[in-house]
Amino acid sequence: MVTSLDLSDNQLTMLTSGSLVALRNVVRLKLDNNEIERILDGAFEQTPSLQNLHLSANNLTTVGKIKAKFIICDTAFFYRLFFTKLNCQHIKN
Repeated sequence: MVTSLDLSDNQLTMLTSGSLVALRNVVRLKLDNNEIERILDGAFEQTPSLQNLHLSANNLTTVGKIKAKFIICDTAFFYRLFFTKLNCQHIKN
């Protein structure tokens, strides 16, 4: 059973409601260094075990509802999320 998945550096551009359907047991998901601009509502509906989501180095402009314990992202994105009351944690490498 896969509980950690690294999809960094894959040129992903958008996550939709069907994007992550096979990831029910994934606890840690790394999506760093992609070209993700939009995460639509329902993109993480099929990831009930997700606790850690890494989104650094993307081009995010639209973010739907995300259920994760920790969301790790860029500083600029952190401030945008702060104003939308999303739980985001900035971590320096």
